[in-house]
Amino acid sequence: MKSKNSVSDAFITLDRINSERGTILTKRVSDELKKDDLHHVILKREYELMKEMRHPNILEFINFDKSNSEIHLKNADLESLETLLHYSELTIKEICQMALQVIEGVSFLWDKGIVYNNINPKSILFDKDERIYKLIHFQNSSKLTKTQETENKLSHLEGDINFISPEQTGRMNRSIDYRSDIYSLGAVLYFALTGKSLFMSKDIHEIIHSHIAKEPIPVEAHNPKVSKSLSQIIHKMLNKNAEDRYQSAYGIKKDLQAIIQILEKKAQESEFELAKHDKASAFEIPEKLYGRENEKRKVLYSYEDVLGKRNRLLLVNGYSGIGKTALINEVKKPITKYNGHFTFGKFDQLKKSIPFSGFIQALTSLINDILTEDEQTIKAWKDKILNEVGKDVHIITDILPILEKVIGKQQRRLENLNSTEMQNLFNKTLRDFINVFKSPKSPLVLFLDDLQWADNSTINLIKFLVTDSKNQNLLLIAGYRSNEVGINHPFQVCIDEVRNLGGQIDEVSLDNLNPNNIFELLSDTLKFKNDHANSELVELTEVIHKKTKGNPFFTKNLIKSLYSKGLIYYNESVRQWSWMQTKIEQTQISNNLLDLLISNLKELNDNELTLIKYASIIGASFDSIILTKILNYSPSDFESALYKCIENDLLIPLDKNYRYLGSADENVIKCHLKFSHDKIQQAAYELCTEEEKIEAHDKIAQYYLDRFFNDEETDIFELSFHMNKLIGKKELDNRIVSEINYKAGAKAHEASAYFAARDHYEIAYQFLPEDAWDDYYDYTLRVATALSECYYLCADTEKAEELYNYLLTVTKTKDDKARIYEIQMNYYTNQGRADDAIRVGSKALKLYGIRFPERATMLHVAPKLIRVKTMFALRSNEKILNNRELTNKDAMRP
Repeated sequence: MKSKNSVSDAFITLDRINSERGTILTKRVSDELKKDDLHHVILKREYELMKEMRHPNILEFINFDKSNSEIHLKNADLESLETLLHYSELTIKEICQMALQVIEGVSFLWDKGIVYNNINPKSILFDKDERIYKLIHFQNSSKLTKTQETENKLSHLEGDINFISPEQTGRMNRSIDYRSDIYSLGAVLYFALTGKSLFMSKDIHEIIHSHIAKEPIPVEAHNPKVSKSLSQIIHKMLNKNAEDRYQSAYGIKKDLQAIIQILEKKAQESEFELAKHDKASAFEIPEKLYGRENEKRKVLYSYEDVLGKRNRLLLVNGYSGIGKTALINEVKKPITKYNGHFTFGKFDQLKKSIPFSGFIQALTSLINDILTEDEQTIKAWKDKILNEVGKDVHIITDILPILEKVIGKQQRRLENLNSTEMQNLFNKTLRDFINVFKSPKSPLVLFLDDLQWADNSTINLIKFLVTDSKNQNLLLIAGYRSNEVGINHPFQVCIDEVRNLGGQIDEVSLDNLNPNNIFELLSDTLKFKNDHANSELVELTEVIHKKTKGNPFFTKNLIKSLYSKGLIYYNESVRQWSWMQTKIEQTQISNNLLDLLISNLKELNDNELTLIKYASIIGASFDSIILTKILNYSPSDFESALYKCIENDLLIPLDKNYRYLGSADENVIKCHLKFSHDKIQQAAYELCTEEEKIEAHDKIAQYYLDRFFNDEETDIFELSFHMNKLIGKKELDNRIVSEINYKAGAKAHEASAYFAARDHYEIAYQFLPEDAWDDYYDYTLRVATALSECYYLCADTEKAEELYNYLLTVTKTKDDKARIYEIQMNYYTNQGRADDAIRVGSKALKLYGIRFPERATMLHVAPKLIRVKTMFALRSNEKILNNRELTNKDAMRP
C-alpha cells in the first residue's frame, strides 16, 4: 500500500517481503524519488528514532537496510483504520477502545520526549492477529517536546490536512507540543463516529481557516447515537487553544473508560464529570496574548483595510520584550482566509551596516516558498516575475541571488544613469517584484522588525512603497522600539514625511501588562481559577509585577527562572502547583532583563553555552553549516546542544532540516535558525570573550572567502562584515580586504544604499597598497572615484571636496579628470546649485578644447544653433543616416 509522506510530499511504499528473518514489512522511498538524498535521510532518521521503542501499540522496527534505504518492520496482518471504517461499521464502544489504545501508544512516546505529529486514520493500523491497534509512520515525529511551525506553504504542512491541529498550520502563533496530538486524536474520533472530516471542503485554505477559526458541526448532529458525555470529550480535545484541551493522557483515558462503563450499563450518564482526573504536571506558560485585545483588533482592521486598496504602513512600537512580534503573528489567521502571503524580515543590532538586510530576509523567504514547488509551478512563477519586472530584473538578482534559481542567470544591463535615476529605477524594480506576490484578493503582509536598526536605504524604500498612491494590496508592518527612535531618527523622519505625503498609516503602541494581566497569566500557568480571592496568587502576582514592571518577555522569563530554581513546583501530594512565596521574596533576582537572561544562560552546559555564544556572533539568523565551521563538535554533540537550545526557547528552527542533522552520514544537511529574541542574542554576545569573537569572525570570514575564491555563491555583505571585524585585531591581506570591501560597496552603490557603500569604499580605500597609484592605477581610481561620489551622495561635502581635489592631481588622463568633474557636477545639480554645476562642467569641457562661458547668453547660443539648423536643412534624412561614423574619441565622450 502507499501513503502520503507530508514531510517531503513524497510517496512512501509499504511492502511485505521474505528475508532471513522470515516475512517482514518494509518501508521505503518510492522509485520516483530514489535519487533524492533527503528522503533517504528521513527514513534513516525515523528508524533511529524508533528502533528502541517497544510498546504493544507501536509497530516494531527491526532494522534499517542502508544499501536499499528501507526500514524493516515486524510482519503482521494489518489494515489501516481508514480502510477498516470503510468496510466495517465499528460500534461506539469499539471506537472508544481504539482511541484508548492510540492514547496508550502516544503517551508512551510523550514519556520518551517525542511528539507524534501524525495521528490520522492512515497511521493507525489494526493488527488482525493480535486484535489491537498499532501506530506507524513516524517521519513527522519530533524529539523536541515543543516546536514552532514555520512553514508558509499550506501544501507543505505536516500530517493529513484534515487531522492536523490549529498550531500545526503555522498560523496560530503557538508552539506544537503533545497537546497537538490530542487535537488530532479528537479529529480521528469525530471521523470514526460520523464518517466525516471536521470540515467538509475541497479548498485547502478553507480547511486550514476552519481549523483555526471555526467550530465543527457537533458530532451528535451527524450521529444521534453519540452521548452528550462522549461529545463533550471530543469537543474538549478539539479546542482551538491547547491550554483548553486535555492536559494529560491520564485525563483522557479516565474519561474514555467512563464512557465505556456507561455503554456497558455499569455507570450512569448523569454521573459523568468531564476532565475530572485531568491535571497537568508539565510546566507550560501559555502562549496566548494577555491584555492585547484592543491592539489585536487594530492589527486585523489594518489588514482588512488593505484588501483591494492602496498600500498601508502599520507602525507597531513599544519597548524591547513588549510583545510586538507575538501581536503581529496574529495576522496570520485572516491571511489564510484570503489566501494571502505573509513574510518576515528582521534587522540585526550587530549588522546595521548591511543594506536592506530585513527586506532581503523577507523576500528570500518568498523565493524559498517557490523553490519547494514542482517544476511546472516554478516555471509559472518564472514567467510571472519576468513579465512583471521586465528587463531590469537583474537589479533584483544582484541583491537577491537566490532568485536566479527560479528565473535563471540574468544579463546585467549597464546604463549611464545618475544617482537619482538609479535610485528611482531600483525602487520601481523592487516595487514591481513585490507586486508579483499580491493581488486584490490575495494581499501581501511584509513585516519588518527592529527598524530602529535599519539602514537609511531601507527607510527610503519604505517611504517609496507606502506613498505610491497607485500601488495596492501591501500591508507593510514596521516593528520598532519607541524608546530608540527619537524625533530626529531617520525612521521617525520617514514617518513624518509619509504622513505629509498622504500615506496611509495606522499605529499600535504597546504598553506593559498590568497586574490583572499577570494574575491571569499565572492562573493559566499554574492551573488555578482566575479568582482574585486567591490571596496567595495575588501576592505572587505583586512580587513578579514589581520585578518586571509588566514587561511580558521579562515576566515569562522570570516565571521560568523561578520554576528552574524549584521555587515553583508541582505538589504531587495535592496534585496541584505550589510555590515558596517567602523564598521568592527573599531571593535575589535582578530587576534587569539582560542580567536575568545572562544568569539563565550560565545554567547551560559547556557545549550548549558555547554554541549559543558563537551563534550570537554570527548574527540574529544563521545556518547550521556556518555554526559547525566554528565549533569542533561531533555530530551527536552538535545535535544534542542544538536541540537543548531550541527546547529552551533560545533558538527557533526556520525549517525542519534540524531533525536530520544526526542522520545525514556524509551528506551535509543545512538547517536555518534564528534567535527567539534579540535580547537573548545580546545576552549571549555579552558572555563572549574578545578572543572568542575574533576566532569566530576569523573562521566565518575564511568560510566565505573560500566560497568567494571558488566562484561559489557568496553573501558579500556577510563576508565583508566578518572580515572587517578583524581589522586591527589580526594580520590581514590588505589587497583582499580592499577588494572584498570594494565589491560590497559596489553592490550597495548599485542598490542606492549610499551610506553602506560609503563605509565599504572607505575601508577599500584605506587598505590600498602604498604604491597603489603606480602599480594598481585603474583599480585605485575606481575605488577613489566611487568613494568621492558616495561622499557627495551622503552629503559629506567636506570629505568629498578634499578627495575630489586630490584626485584631480593624481589622475593621469583627461578622461579620468572629466569623470571627477562629472561626479561633482551631478552633486551640484541634485542640490539645485546650477551655477556651480555649470562652472565645474565648463572645466571638464575645457579639457577637450571646448570653451563654455560661465554665463551663456543668446549671443553664445545663436551661431551654433544657426549652424546646426543649416546642416540639417542642406542634408536629407538619408544622407544624414549615411554619414561616416564619428572617429574623434574626445567628441564621442558621453
